[in-house]
Amino acid sequence: MRKAARRISHPRTEERRCAYVDLLDEKDVAPDVAPATCFVSHAWSCALADVVDCIAQHDAAHPGTFYWFDLLVNNQHEAATSPRPFEWWCTVFREGIAACGRALLVMSPWQEPVALTRAW
Repeated sequence: MRKAARRISHPRTEERRCAYVDLLDEKDVAPDVAPATCFVSHAWSCALADVVDCIAQHDAAHPGTFYWFDLLVNNQHEAATSPRPFEWWCTVFREGIAACGRALLVMSPWQEPVALTRAW
């Protein structure tokens, strides 16, 4: 995922040093953007393709879901240049999950999911 952030998010957000979602023009994407209803929980060591595939599968079964995906909603420049303390991240994720009401846990790799080896 770190490579994906550098490849996808950073080039598009470099000038403003903002989160990817901050680049969206509300009038152009209004029907497609809303407060998140599902928090995407994944390990940064997961392949972006696996995370996107998991979201796509969930979306097929639950159309109309709006996802909180950190690659797009967190400012990746800030996260990379001024690391925040563990407590700050715990608060952000706890509040994000609470606001969404649901979480989608990405189980990758399937045989030994990284997300199950860590605890918040």
